[in-house]
Amino acid sequence: MDFNASSAKFDEGGWAASVYDSFQYLKIDLEGLWEITSITNKDISRWYWYHTQSFRILHSKDGLTWTAYNTYLSEEIFGETFNRQDTLTTIQFNPTIKTRFIVFNPIRYNWRPSMRVELYGCKRNDVASNDIQTIVETNIESDTVWIPSQSPVIIDRHISIRPLATLTIQAGVSVIFTSSDAGIDVYGTLRVNGLEAVETIFTSSFPVLSKKRQWKGIFHQPGGNISLWYTVVRQATIGIQLSGGTTSKHKISDSTFTILHTRSFRNEYGIRLHGTAQLPYIYIDQSEFSFNSKHGLVIENWNDESSSDTVLHLYNSKLNDNYKSGLLSSCSYQKHILVIENSSFSRNGETGLYLYQYYYEPTTVFDISYSNFEENAYNGVEYKYICYYCHGNLSNSLRHNHMIHNKRFQIVFSFTNRNDKPVMMNVLLTNNTIRKHSYYERYAVSIGANRVIGVFEIVNNRFDDLHGGFGINSGQDSSVQVNMINNIFENIYGEQMAVVYISNTRLHFVENIISNCSVNNLVDLVDGLSHQIKNNSFNNNAVTYCIVRVGEEYNKIKSINADFNYWGTDNISLVKACICDVFLNSSKARVITDYVFLDPSMTSAQHIPTVDDFHITFDTDFNAYVIGGVIKSPSNLPTFESDTVIVNRTVIIDYSAEVHLFGITFNFTAKRGIIVLGNLRLGETLNRTILQAQNVEQRWNGIHLFKEELKLSNILMKDCDITLFVHNGASKIDVSNVSVVQTDGFITAINFIGNLELNLKNSIISTKNIVANIEINKTETLYINFENTALYSSTGKLLSLSEMVSKTNVTTIYINAKNSMFTTSSENLFEINTCSSHIQSRLMSSTFSVENGGKTIFNCKAMSVDLEGILNTYENSDTGLFVSFCDKQENKQDFNIGLNLTNNKFENIASTAIETHGQLKDIVIQNNHFVNNGACIKLAIAEFDFKSLSISQNVFSNNTADGIVKLLQPRSGNSTITMTQNVFENNKDIVLSFTSPYINIFQNFFENKDAAYNLKVERDTRSYTGMALNASQNYWGTTDVNGIEKRVYDNSYDNTLFKVTFRPYLGSKNYSDIQNEEAAFISSSGDIGGILRRMLP
Repeated sequence: MDFNASSAKFDEGGWAASVYDSFQYLKIDLEGLWEITSITNKDISRWYWYHTQSFRILHSKDGLTWTAYNTYLSEEIFGETFNRQDTLTTIQFNPTIKTRFIVFNPIRYNWRPSMRVELYGCKRNDVASNDIQTIVETNIESDTVWIPSQSPVIIDRHISIRPLATLTIQAGVSVIFTSSDAGIDVYGTLRVNGLEAVETIFTSSFPVLSKKRQWKGIFHQPGGNISLWYTVVRQATIGIQLSGGTTSKHKISDSTFTILHTRSFRNEYGIRLHGTAQLPYIYIDQSEFSFNSKHGLVIENWNDESSSDTVLHLYNSKLNDNYKSGLLSSCSYQKHILVIENSSFSRNGETGLYLYQYYYEPTTVFDISYSNFEENAYNGVEYKYICYYCHGNLSNSLRHNHMIHNKRFQIVFSFTNRNDKPVMMNVLLTNNTIRKHSYYERYAVSIGANRVIGVFEIVNNRFDDLHGGFGINSGQDSSVQVNMINNIFENIYGEQMAVVYISNTRLHFVENIISNCSVNNLVDLVDGLSHQIKNNSFNNNAVTYCIVRVGEEYNKIKSINADFNYWGTDNISLVKACICDVFLNSSKARVITDYVFLDPSMTSAQHIPTVDDFHITFDTDFNAYVIGGVIKSPSNLPTFESDTVIVNRTVIIDYSAEVHLFGITFNFTAKRGIIVLGNLRLGETLNRTILQAQNVEQRWNGIHLFKEELKLSNILMKDCDITLFVHNGASKIDVSNVSVVQTDGFITAINFIGNLELNLKNSIISTKNIVANIEINKTETLYINFENTALYSSTGKLLSLSEMVSKTNVTTIYINAKNSMFTTSSENLFEINTCSSHIQSRLMSSTFSVENGGKTIFNCKAMSVDLEGILNTYENSDTGLFVSFCDKQENKQDFNIGLNLTNNKFENIASTAIETHGQLKDIVIQNNHFVNNGACIKLAIAEFDFKSLSISQNVFSNNTADGIVKLLQPRSGNSTITMTQNVFENNKDIVLSFTSPYINIFQNFFENKDAAYNLKVERDTRSYTGMALNASQNYWGTTDVNGIEKRVYDNSYDNTLFKVTFRPYLGSKNYSDIQNEEAAFISSSGDIGGILRRMLP
């Protein structure tokens, strides 16, 4: 193509790429050195849909070494971006471009990259290039020097510097790689001696500098040695790869540094390295690893150097604008020690500095100081540590760094210990500036760990303009102390955030300043009591809820100390209203604030020991008295002119106090309640006492009982989560004439230690979830008595009894009910799971039902059970009474079940009315009525003999199952089940099924015309062949012996079963009408079978 002025036809032709990406270019060879002063760019009118919006310009004198063009106002590493302004765009170059080759690289375009360009300038008399090239096609076998007059050095294949050979490259040499397979392996020594103004360059011949992977890179192989000074490495897959550095660990000098004043950018990886056993120390100073398509610097274990350490010293360097992380340290075995000082990790696509250690015994120790971490898309610094065999003591520090506007976290530590043994880890964050963080619901500094022992020192840092300040959760299996001293927190914000969030950690918060913050809570103490908040200044803050929020449960002995702070006001009542402890939430721990500073100078503290004492005031807006605080002495509350009292702070009845509350309506504000350490009598016979929420949408917290006894009488309680929390120290609770409605639960006692008696009489209890939830620990006796009481739950159980897994002592539990009604909507009524307990229960004249069925009325699993049920009704459930035993003792005969069920009614029980699993003792099931059920009685297999088991005088009507009564025991002749004088009528499928012949079936009435079998022998693992079961003198609903025999399934159907003898039988429902006719060989219906006594005619 001819480019001279006389041949110019700007309105015709143009160039369009055949490939659609940002690496396409138009290269123009001017065939001599020209000084280009301007260009004009125009759309290609013939191809109107082709349109380049912006482009870069590169130039070269030799066509091999390319320079990105920037005007004096630009320093873009890939070249300045020139934007098209109109259909015709003219660009004046300042400075001008002296070149032979010029490249136009479209980076934004429509349809295809395209260019129509006209160049303006003049030809120079200089020589464009000396046309000298050094082509290297073989390995470096001996000492070699490349000097500037040999430049450029062209390499089109992979070469090696062999052992004992040294390649020295002087300043100003360009090493050009023309193949994607080309690169250098260093087995000997590579010394690059660039100068500050004359760098040595390793690059590709591809003119678009943003394209990576154009050559392999420089690879330091084991035994080799690399020293790079004032070097540029670009457009490679891995710019520099180091396997080891030096043995030096003493005072740093210029000779110590492996890499000095080196820039490795526009590669896939800037530099990848690890230490070796002989050469663990790598020193890098005043270098740059930026604009790489993955990571700037990577420490990893590609050569499986499992036993070697890497000790990296990185000073005064830049790791910016990489597509992923600035620095990634990733290993599974090695110990990494990082010393980083005065470096920059900014604008990376993921994390500025990412330390990821995992698998067996990894260790990372780092000291990062005087460095900048800015505008990284993920995190500024992330330390993720996962170990399976964790050893050692980790001490890490971040000092004098700037963390600014990193998107997710400024600093995030995550430590996961898969081993049972805790690890020592100490962390120091000091004199850092942490600013500009706005990621939703993420703390700017976030630490998470488990199985860790250590101290985290957070000292002299500044936290400013952040969405959430500092958060730590060290796990319940850790022991971590956080010392936060002399930090400044300013302009921290976030509707769901705190300035400081502490979980599973002991906090020592001293001499900090928190100001101008707008958050949910300033200091959020999720759990724990061993915190100290002292000599801090809280000034000009806006909190949605709390200055200090407490999450730990109330403890009657220990509190959190928050003395000697300035809270931003001299109004101590206003301060207490924003400290969310027990007084604002009765379930939470107490915060002590007896000493306070009332002015911001914090020169003189005031002692106010009565700040939490009980107060009574009259609120004219509500026309009611307002109460709250600690009652320390015996007292009756005064007679109120209003019959309504508002409880706006939790009432604590202290140890020496005796209080009687009665005849008043107490309206509790949200989460307030009553804590009983002393003596409380609540209610009286004559006047109704009401305890309810001030606002039904904001529930109160009920009563927390720590005292031995509590009496509740003539009370209405509603609008709370749990009405009564029973804590260790309580022993007897009497509830009489009490109504409970609109609550989640009535009584809760979790991990209870001690003996307890609970009496409910003449009361109505209606809850949403579990009515009574009791978990015992060290308890010898537990009494639960219901009399003339109705219990109802819309979604939960009525009684849930459980025990701690570690419980070792045996508990005797008494559960009694009389004239009471028990109903749930869709859960088990009584759920008892106490494998270290003896259950003794007497249920009389009560009704038990499940409105929507599908559940169990009495579900009991215990060491032993004695259950007496008389005159009760059990209805509308899947299972009625289900009793099983726990196999926890060596002597299994200790697990005995005793049942006395008399005059009860079981109706509409879908699955089984009575079912037992375990060793039976004394069983009486008598005078009960079973109607419209599935199975009525199911006694499961046990290997031990029982004393007696009688099923008599019961009525079984309209039941349907494959065993209305199913007897899977006894297994020896030492125990016999007696079934007598029962009535079976209108039942379906199989009436009575059994597995052994040790059953007496006598004087029962069977009238089940739709049943398949009245009696059925079931297969068993034991063989009873040759034995017989006596089922004589029963009425079978007919005198047709063949019909009777047809409905007895025994060895006449299956010769592996034993025989059932039913003769003599009753001819009617008269015990004296005994008949003994044999079955005819040919029945009246024509069936053939039976014993032939004479020859047929």
